[in-house]
Amino acid sequence: MMWVEDLKGAIKYQDRGEHNPFSKRQGYFADYPSMVHFVEQIIDGFGVFQDIQCKGLKNTLVDLEMQERSDGRVLLANFYAPTLKGVHQFFNESPEYLKSLGALDERDPKQPSVIVPNYMYGPNFCLATENSPFR
Repeated sequence: MMWVEDLKGAIKYQDRGEHNPFSKRQGYFADYPSMVHFVEQIIDGFGVFQDIQCKGLKNTLVDLEMQERSDGRVLLANFYAPTLKGVHQFFNESPEYLKSLGALDERDPKQPSVIVPNYMYGPNFCLATENSPFR
């Protein structure tokens, strides 16, 4: 993950005063205390990162929802549109996969839609909650 690399750089920058720049020491994360510090930072930062990513995903999906709808569903055509236009590569799951998540609403076969909460709480997006079947 890219944010882990950013975190490494931030830790090196924050700890620059604690390390002798003239020593031949090659790595920052070669000793146990620095690895513990790094892992603690990952644990602390992961929740924040996950929250930001999850909210961004939700906002993108809400933006795709038609204005006359407010039922938490996005038409399947609107769901795939940004990916097909090359705007981003987020929403490219197959209808079969969406169905397995319980995120595909096919009650109207002419206008299938994606159920936003079911999609977001799938195993590959927002963290599963304690009551989630994906935990």
